[in-house]
This record gives sequence, C-alpha cells and structure tokens, in this order.
Amino acid sequence: MVLTPSVPVTMPDAPRAWFGCLHCYNSGRLVGHWFDATDAADVDLAAVHTGSGVAWGRAGCEEILALDLDGEWPIRAEIDTVTAAKWAEVHDEVTPTLWPAFCTLARSEHITDPEDVDVRAFIDRYRGEWESWRDYVENLVDDLSLFDALPEDLRSYVDLDKYGRDLAHGYTVEPTGDGGVYAFEDS
Repeated sequence: MVLTPSVPVTMPDAPRAWFGCLHCYNSGRLVGHWFDATDAADVDLAAVHTGSGVAWGRAGCEEILALDLDGEWPIRAEIDTVTAAKWAEVHDEVTPTLWPAFCTLARSEHITDPEDVDVRAFIDRYRGEWESWRDYVENLVDDLSLFDALPEDLRSYVDLDKYGRDLAHGYTVEPTGDGGVYAFEDS
C-alpha cells in the first residue's frame, strides 16, 4: 500500500519582506507592499508608494525599511532592502530545501550579517534533520559500524544515551519546530 500525503508537499516559503516608507509610517500612514527578498535590491520609494495615494516625492520620504518578514529568515529584526537582497542570495546558495536548517543554525550562532555566512561550512557541518538526537546517534553508530567488533551478547551493555551525551559536546543540536532536531557537527 502506498500512502500519499493529505496535502501537497511543497518547498519552504521563500523569504519575503513588507517594505514600507519609514517617514510615512512614523507619520501614521502605512505605505508599502510585500516583495520577494530576491527583488529587494530593486525596491525603491516609487515602488513602495505605488497605489498608496501618497506621493513619494514629499519631504521626509527618504528611507525604506522592512517592517515585517514572511517565510523563514535567519534574523528577527528590521532590515533594509540591500540586506534583504543579500539574504536572498544566501537563500539561493543554501537551497530552499536546506534553508530552514540554515536559518536555525544562523539564529543559534547569532549570525546577523549575510556577509558573515560561509555556506560551504554550513553544508559541511549539517548532519540532517532527525526525529531526536537519539535517532541521530543510533544512525551514526550503525553507519560507522562502531560496535560491530563487539560480540552480540555484549552490545546490549553499551549505553547509547551516555555515548550520545558525550557525543553532543561536539555538535550543535537545535529543535526543528515540529518535534525533531537539526544536527550540526561543530567545527
């Protein structure tokens, strides 16, 4: 019997930002739009003011700021269009599939500047998404055949929980948000 998901499996949402005119916002007018982060570098005051009924050439309308973020982001802060566009570049390099894990690690390690990201290092450290840390440890033990040299009757005496606690000192293990964990080997 083949099981099919009850909802279509989709990729994680690409990061988007609601860019608004800071002067209008501070003046009590909510003027702006949602933009994909990949298009953020092209967002200007005219685009932000489009359809608002508020002329963008007015005095004070000089700064654009992301007042809300949608989708997964490695940061939880207001950002400008240039920074959003740089995060979009990182998103594309990391790939949408690995983006949630990347964001989790970046927040864990307090990475706030996309210029500080080393995607290759992230990929080298990433050990996957697991139902639990214990599942990762069991898989690692099996993959590396760590206990194959032990006679079968002695294997039950190996304390995998203790081994896992010791092993965790060389890893960053973060919750996925849906009950599992992401595992990253520390460098």
